[in-house]
Amino acid sequence: MTSSRILLTYLGPQEIEANRGTVLVGSFDRNRVVAVSATADANALNAVTNPSTGIWHISLEKGFDSPGNRSVQIRATDRDSKVIAEQTINIKVNPATNSSQQLLTLITLRDTQFKVGTAPSGSLNQLQKMEIPAGRTYLVTDCELEDGHLNLELTNPIAPVGKTGFFYEKHVLLTKGAKILRFDRADLPATPPGMQLVWVIKKTRLKTSPADSTVLGQNQKIELHPGETFNILGYACTDNHFRVTLDRPISNFGNSGFLYSPHVQVLQNGRGIPFDRNAVTLTAIKLLLLKSGRLMQPPCNRKKELLSLWAGFTAFLDFRSNKVTSKFPSPKICHNLAIRVLFFPTSCSFTEAANLSIQRRI
Repeated sequence: MTSSRILLTYLGPQEIEANRGTVLVGSFDRNRVVAVSATADANALNAVTNPSTGIWHISLEKGFDSPGNRSVQIRATDRDSKVIAEQTINIKVNPATNSSQQLLTLITLRDTQFKVGTAPSGSLNQLQKMEIPAGRTYLVTDCELEDGHLNLELTNPIAPVGKTGFFYEKHVLLTKGAKILRFDRADLPATPPGMQLVWVIKKTRLKTSPADSTVLGQNQKIELHPGETFNILGYACTDNHFRVTLDRPISNFGNSGFLYSPHVQVLQNGRGIPFDRNAVTLTAIKLLLLKSGRLMQPPCNRKKELLSLWAGFTAFLDFRSNKVTSKFPSPKICHNLAIRVLFFPTSCSFTEAANLSIQRRI
């Protein structure tokens, strides 16, 4: 076995706050390392690798529960499952604060530059940029994506640029709590069958109503940053907003709210879902049999009257013509069937637009 910081590297953060979600980030040699594993206090941690970027990460939903120095052991294995590199990470855990707000944390993945703008660094003078090595961590108070760069406001300034400036997005990793912010559609996480994904593309707010955020109280809205993603059970289109039902509640807010449609994208199976206030969709979470007049779980013997809906199938429901039509062109499905259907609670999700509430089951 060879211990090598080139085969396996920890980038950061070096310090975290107790009882607060965080992401541990490092790099690995894509040519030799096949998997990365990690343990802390003899407990296995879920280390996720990205072969295309050579970056691994560990998401800790609640971080570490007490202040002090903590150790995490990481190992890299090759194609033969042989350990070819290992390292012990020492992390300082600071006492918890009273704030429940999730922190934005930036980690540099490679040597890069902090700049006053998005112009190439060669066109900037020495007062307009600063060389930053890989493995540096910065707390961020605000961010936007601009011309392939992250326009940031930092908690502490970087001389000579200051508190506000730009990093090239591909050279850094930005996290919020235990989540990685995603700025490339190809890098978005997969969603469970029957769910959709909300991807924030512009700074926005999740609100308790479609009213302008300026008239809402602080407990009626939460701020979302570009790159954040959420799994949702359903959505509706109303008043230029997507009304969404999250698969898990957000602390001090709940599991449903309104998002201004130009600031987010709703996707299913990697495909963008356009904002359509008249849309009504049905999604099967697992295999269903659609019969004239009802949905039922298999088995069923009346094969001539049945249509199989596989897990993840999404259909457009047209109440006016009593048709069920596949939302996507393949495979082709269009049957004249009654829409008076019986939904089994564990088998399907239902999303209705216009002025009707979102429901996972009816």
